[in-house]
Amino acid sequence: MKTFFSSLCCVVWFSLVPHALADNETPYFARTWLAEDGLPDNRVVGLAQTPDGYLWVATQGGTVRFDGVRFQRVSIASSPSLIAGTMRALLLDREGRVWLAKDEGGTVFCFDGAQVRMLSADQGLPKNETQRSLAMDGKGDLWVTYSSGKVIRCARDGKVDTFTSKDGLPGDGGICWLATGHDGTLWFAKGSHLGVFRNGRFNVLENFGSPALRIAPAHAGGIWVCVGQQVLKFDEGVETVELGKIIPDQTGGPASFEPSVLFEDREGAVWVGTVSAGLFRCDSNAVTRVEVSNPAILSLAGDREGNLWVGTRGGLNRVHRRLTSMIGPADGLPFQGVQSVCQDAAGSLWLVGENGVLVRGQGTNWPVQSSAGGLAKTYVTCAVADTNGSVWIGGRRGALFRWSGGEFKDLGLRTNLQERAVRSLLVTRTGDLWIGTDLPDVLYRLRGEKLQSFNLPTGYRFIRAMAEDTAGNVWAGASDGLLVRVTGDDLVDETAKSAAWSIRCLHGAANGDLWIGYAGAGAGRLRNGTITRFGIDEGLPNDYVAQILTDGRGSVWFAGNQGIYQVHERNFDDLANGSATRLWPVVYGRSEGLPGLQASFDYCPDSLRSSDDRLYFSMLSGLAEVRLDFARLNYRQPDVFIERVIADDRANAVYQDLKLASPTNGTASMREGKPADKGELRLPPGLQQVQFEFTALSFVAPENVQFRYQLEGLDKDWVDAGTRRVASYTHPPPGHYHFKVVACNNDGIWNKVGDTLAVDFEPYFWETLWFKVVTTAVSFASLFVVLVLVLRRRHRLVVERLEHQRALELERNRIARDLHDDLGVGLTEIGLLGDLAGTNHELPSADRERLSEITGRARTLAASLDEIVWAINPANDTSQSLVDYFFPYAQKLLGSAGIRCRLEVIEPLPAGNLNAEGRHEFFHAYKEALNNIIRHSGATQVQVTMSAAEGNLVIRIADNGRGLAEGAGRGAHHGLAGMRERLLRLGGRCDLTSHAGQGTEVTFIIPVQPEK
Repeated sequence: MKTFFSSLCCVVWFSLVPHALADNETPYFARTWLAEDGLPDNRVVGLAQTPDGYLWVATQGGTVRFDGVRFQRVSIASSPSLIAGTMRALLLDREGRVWLAKDEGGTVFCFDGAQVRMLSADQGLPKNETQRSLAMDGKGDLWVTYSSGKVIRCARDGKVDTFTSKDGLPGDGGICWLATGHDGTLWFAKGSHLGVFRNGRFNVLENFGSPALRIAPAHAGGIWVCVGQQVLKFDEGVETVELGKIIPDQTGGPASFEPSVLFEDREGAVWVGTVSAGLFRCDSNAVTRVEVSNPAILSLAGDREGNLWVGTRGGLNRVHRRLTSMIGPADGLPFQGVQSVCQDAAGSLWLVGENGVLVRGQGTNWPVQSSAGGLAKTYVTCAVADTNGSVWIGGRRGALFRWSGGEFKDLGLRTNLQERAVRSLLVTRTGDLWIGTDLPDVLYRLRGEKLQSFNLPTGYRFIRAMAEDTAGNVWAGASDGLLVRVTGDDLVDETAKSAAWSIRCLHGAANGDLWIGYAGAGAGRLRNGTITRFGIDEGLPNDYVAQILTDGRGSVWFAGNQGIYQVHERNFDDLANGSATRLWPVVYGRSEGLPGLQASFDYCPDSLRSSDDRLYFSMLSGLAEVRLDFARLNYRQPDVFIERVIADDRANAVYQDLKLASPTNGTASMREGKPADKGELRLPPGLQQVQFEFTALSFVAPENVQFRYQLEGLDKDWVDAGTRRVASYTHPPPGHYHFKVVACNNDGIWNKVGDTLAVDFEPYFWETLWFKVVTTAVSFASLFVVLVLVLRRRHRLVVERLEHQRALELERNRIARDLHDDLGVGLTEIGLLGDLAGTNHELPSADRERLSEITGRARTLAASLDEIVWAINPANDTSQSLVDYFFPYAQKLLGSAGIRCRLEVIEPLPAGNLNAEGRHEFFHAYKEALNNIIRHSGATQVQVTMSAAEGNLVIRIADNGRGLAEGAGRGAHHGLAGMRERLLRLGGRCDLTSHAGQGTEVTFIIPVQPEK
């Protein structure tokens, strides 16, 4: 067998130069979600995208399902606490099932659609050991490894096997890490050993000599191995190849760079998560460090759109190539805001800052140019480059310079330009330089050495936008809305076509269109002599457009008051010809960590498409760069789901309502699958509001996912919801409808099938056709007689019932009063007389003991009588009376036994009555539970809670005592059978939960009669 060291010698040259950490800025960006965004816990231990498209996120505080915008807890409605707790691992198997390892109790859950199965110690799993790794081999058997080094296999037939060193496992301690190859082979890494499970045994294939070992399946076969900081490709019978090596820096020791998790993305790059040194991307070119929210990496996963999801000890991260970035003072610029930009023939960028400083450079090297030569005292306003290698620079007071061959030349045109500031420069394809200044009524053209002026209509303005179209026409726009076209030597006023809206920018597209950016009126497209305007009403994010560029890939890019956004040209065409109802822009910046972008304006040129296919926009916060080479069209249609239907604040349908057993009469479950699988949702009549909540699973830019919906049968056409994920209907009329929703991803790729749910709004009986026919046939006289008879009879019955109830209550009051006043007082007197007689020391001790027994018995009878009086008194027929009687009783009884008692009322309590018999039986069960605690539990603290649940009164009594042995709660010990029988006679139930050494909880549930 080959050894790692011999293979390393063959490739050591490969790691000497190209595999150090990249010095330049990483092209990747991590968007972070934390507990404050909806995560149960910031420690994310498992990630997987399920077949329906949701991202499952397992944390040490529970598990959630994520759609890119909202986190939803994964729980079982009937047992919400079952899946809560500390999660240790998550696995998505080849059948699309999710396996989840929970720390408490050593439980493993299997989520198969909406059905949940549970594996625990009852099936043979270790109960009190921490799981560390899950894997599913090619045969469909589940493998679980533990911190102790134990390895368990749960076969499909339910058999559970434990593997040890006798089965080939290395005996050098440590955790066994598992990974399943794409051919179904089960690989393992334990200590410094790597191997496979074959023929019922673990077979070691390599000893790397280092226990810092992690593995991940390779798409091309074999396994990826990270040994310490080296990333290797290993396969049987093939030379081991090093892909790269992480070079530790000075921020942490070598142990922090040890691997914690590996993952190969769909591009073939291997991502390495470390113990506490961060995340690294390794390919054949370099090892790149990618910043995430926390350097301790716990889990990695990819989704179907190519995003990398990273779970850390400090949140969830989505890592993707950064399309948009900002160049600012941190990159060497001597200013914050940029107001003009151009690129010379050598590829260097020229920037003019808001402070009048001119720089030239790229990357992080931006030497100042405005301090050289004749520019030393010039406040620069704008710059433009021509194809001959020259750069033209404009400034205040009519300053105009030309840079060529590394030198600046002052053209000496200050007098000709009337010493007015230069605001706009444009170099045409013929080499002419067009100049716009603060002068409101003149436009200049410099051809060769000749400066020619073109008179403009009288007005108060300045020229701040110029562009050339494909026909060679020069267009100029002004702050007051003036739009002129110069063809040859003729200037034509075209303002009437643009409705005199203030113009911020102009752009000539390659297809002959002229794009116009307005201040407050959106954007305009001049085509075939007509301007079509697009604004907020048509779908643009903002009506203030400062810069426009086309990318040569079918999209138009805009920069304005609310950042940068992109719209496909076909979307404009579809809207203009009526085949679309709105625009679907893709907004950039916020999802890449650049919120609050705002474009500069008033100077030209202020944006450009560079020779290396990048877009640059001048912003108030720097120079925005768009990497078109990083742009990838997202062809994947988003999966669309109707998640919930809420009628008058009650959930009537829930997507994938998880259940441990067969469905009950609770909320309808919208199972994973085709929309037709959901059946029909029937809703009761008289609803005030119905809401349909829906989602579309696209993670590239979820904030740019757009929706359309229609309640077929009520909505005449599709409703454009934009990015809103809910549709509301007020007082929906009775009838049979189909709610449909479709969505598009960030690149405008639509899922036109979407999701559909049949909904039947049931009518009141008087809204049905048969009732209308019957009521028409019945005469008004007959109806009047029937109504009178019914009302009289009903009134008589009500009066009789009230009189009977009143008489019964009076009798109960009398009995309670007599018992209290006569029998109660007599028993008290007996007790007092007994106490008095007992003070006579001349009586024999035997007589005094009998007197003491008589006194105690009298007091016991008095207390019992007090309970009976309380029970039969009709004034105590409310839930609040139980609180007022039960809680002091518990405090007194438990306090006398030296047990602390905590009392809690969760309001509101159920409104209704409890009859005397019910309260009497309930109290005896309550008293028995408290006495059991005193006699048997050994508890030091008791929690008594009274609340309401589904119209029932619920009392929970929980102690911290020794608990009951397994199975004891089902027997008749400690009066449990008696308590259950009492509650059963009342139509309620008594539940008991107990574990040895973990205390006991008794729950009484009793129905409350509604008030009449």
